[in-house]
Amino acid sequence: MDTLPPKHRYRIRNWPEYNAALVNRGRLTLWFDEDAINQWYVQEKTGKRGASQTYTDVAVQCALTLKEVYHLPLRGTEGLVSSLIELMDLPLSCPDHTTLGRRRQKIDIQITRSKANAPRHIVICQRRFESVPIQAV
Repeated sequence: MDTLPPKHRYRIRNWPEYNAALVNRGRLTLWFDEDAINQWYVQEKTGKRGASQTYTDVAVQCALTLKEVYHLPLRGTEGLVSSLIELMDLPLSCPDHTTLGRRRQKIDIQITRSKANAPRHIVICQRRFESVPIQAV
């Protein structure tokens, strides 16, 4: 019976670079356009029976993109977005997790994949919502 050679054990020798890569893996930059903040809430009524929507697609898309980036459940996404709005001192409220659950079926979220060590910037503007990988310089 042949015995297998022992597995080669990977040893990290470049700890400063490895540590920096782990820190950068979770780095995220959010850019809020002034028009997106002004268009966070639905302004006009639909004229149909029942309550009109409170949040525009921009608000829901913002929350759902963060949900996908961080692999969060809907309640965790609500907490993250609420915290970000509070930290940025924006005059906005966060969509409820039930609102996110209902509206995510109608909104297509596309996230571009990038290298693991590249920082990710999320741009929130009135016309579109992008997840932009930034190339290291």
